[in-house]
Amino acid sequence: MKKGILWAFGDSFTAGNSKDISRGMPYPLGNTIGKHRAYPILLAEDLNLRVVNLAEGGLGNTDIVNTLIKASPNFNFLNDFIVVGLTTPFRNRVKATPSEALSLLLADLNTIEKFLHGYKYIITSAFCPLTPYYFKSEDFRFKITNYVEWGKPNNTLIDICGGTWLDEKKTNPVVAKTEENTSHRTIDPGSNIYLDSCSHPSTEGHKLIAKTLLPYVYKVVK
Repeated sequence: MKKGILWAFGDSFTAGNSKDISRGMPYPLGNTIGKHRAYPILLAEDLNLRVVNLAEGGLGNTDIVNTLIKASPNFNFLNDFIVVGLTTPFRNRVKATPSEALSLLLADLNTIEKFLHGYKYIITSAFCPLTPYYFKSEDFRFKITNYVEWGKPNNTLIDICGGTWLDEKKTNPVVAKTEENTSHRTIDPGSNIYLDSCSHPSTEGHKLIAKTLLPYVYKVVK
């Protein structure tokens, strides 16, 4: 690509944050110290772009979208690429029912598509695969442009790091589903070099994420 900017929006997974101190690499949530190792900068290097990473730990989807809207007047139609890494649709909406959360998610996605229409971009999700954990597969029988593996199980960044990427026979590393409910759990990554002890991507995890997402980026660029 011609010289431009890769813009990144999202939560701690896109910001490169984690709380891992045990390996001597503290990246506290909420600050920017991890952005130099996060997957957006790796994608930008491959595309020969500069990176502006506006992701921040703890942001909900509407906050992520609002950050994108504020930055959008600075986007270059020809030269820039945009990465949107969404979070769980229940963040900051803990009292929302699944149907309410889905409605709000679709509204956020509609806004993203409105503001990025005609631009080069991808959308992905940090750690919350939507189906079959929270919603029914029939809820996603329509297309969201440039959403990486939209509607498929285990299509999140943590699935890439956890070895469950697009494998419907495996369980997402942090989402547990029973007949009664769906809940998040903290995992012990053990010997998994792609996850830090707080279940955020490690430096190697960000490299793997970038490698996995590059084909989707190339598809959009071409």
